[in-house]
Amino acid sequence: MANKKTHEQLQLEMKAAIDSLGCVEVVRVSSRRGDMRVMCRCSDKRKWLTIVHEYESRKKNESFYSFIGQKYFVQNKNLTAAWVIMVDGDDLDTAVQRVRQLLLESAEAVRGRVERRRTTPGTPRRGEPKEYTTPLPFKTGFGDKIQARVSPLTSGN
Repeated sequence: MANKKTHEQLQLEMKAAIDSLGCVEVVRVSSRRGDMRVMCRCSDKRKWLTIVHEYESRKKNESFYSFIGQKYFVQNKNLTAAWVIMVDGDDLDTAVQRVRQLLLESAEAVRGRVERRRTTPGTPRRGEPKEYTTPLPFKTGFGDKIQARVSPLTSGN
């Protein structure tokens, strides 16, 4: 059996995969409670969002948890946003390898789509997302550790 990779090795592999996408650049990678958190700067939002859409479409029924979104913070008195990718799973090595694979496959799948111009500005092309709604609570098939992160919303009534 091969030795498990260290967090540092996994972080370097994730950084290499994300940087190779050509539209986001890794700024910082950290871990907290055994997960991985990557902060990125986006240079081509249209391409990045197309990759994220493809990634989210492909990651159904996976045994890991991943989140891609924006983090807002104040820097030099200005509101700034960065993209974050979080990965967690019972086996972080396997989860990171699968996320890397899905991101790279997604980038390959959308290659060329992004360069084509839209006929009507602001109108999503066929296959691009308009908006998503996910009802909570939901069961995803995650292990107990990951499923515990999802809880029902309660009203104040």
